[in-house]
Amino acid sequence: MSEPEPHELTAYEAVTANSWAQTHKKTALMKLILLALHEAPAWSSTIKSAIAEMTGGNLQFDV
Repeated sequence: MSEPEPHELTAYEAVTANSWAQTHKKTALMKLILLALHEAPAWSSTIKSAIAEMTGGNLQFDV
């Protein structure tokens, strides 16, 4: 097995980095969902609109 180039991730590093990134995205989304639900219960489309407003349209997701 050859050594990877200094700028390349090993397979393990790539999997680990992707796992951390996915966890971070889910955590950030959950925080925004809870902020959207802070004042009152809401339907998913209302939550989606609230998150788009909170993030200036920079975060979008499928419901």
